[in-house]
Amino acid sequence: SSSSAAVTTSEQFYFQVLTMKTLRQGGNVVDVYVGVSYPGGASNDEYLNDEPLLQIARKFIAPTAALPADAYWEVVAKEMAKAIYAFGPMAGVSVEVRVHPTCSATDGPQGQWRAAVSSIGDSARLRFITADAPACPV
Repeated sequence: SSSSAAVTTSEQFYFQVLTMKTLRQGGNVVDVYVGVSYPGGASNDEYLNDEPLLQIARKFIAPTAALPADAYWEVVAKEMAKAIYAFGPMAGVSVEVRVHPTCSATDGPQGQWRAAVSSIGDSARLRFITADAPACPV
């Protein structure tokens, strides 16, 4: 038997920008994953072109006066999510900034992948995306 309750639908679009070098936190390599949610039933002209969204994500990789090199990854992810969300009509956005291991005894955490995730609105939350490549050799 069918139910008379309304069914809520949503649509997601995901993109990634991999292996970007940054001067943040003493110099790192990062990957950025972004998931954008649209309300169900969005029309063709309500979808966003991904190129401007990619440009927004890339601009947060380099330090700026507003977001200096020592800004925590959580702050970088939060500000990136806010900028993408403000760009255009969407139900929500989720951003992950994943930091590659440094493999250096003098550069902080060794051999571990780190990530900051920030989500706004009604968005399928990104979860920590594990690395496909091995961490530093032991």
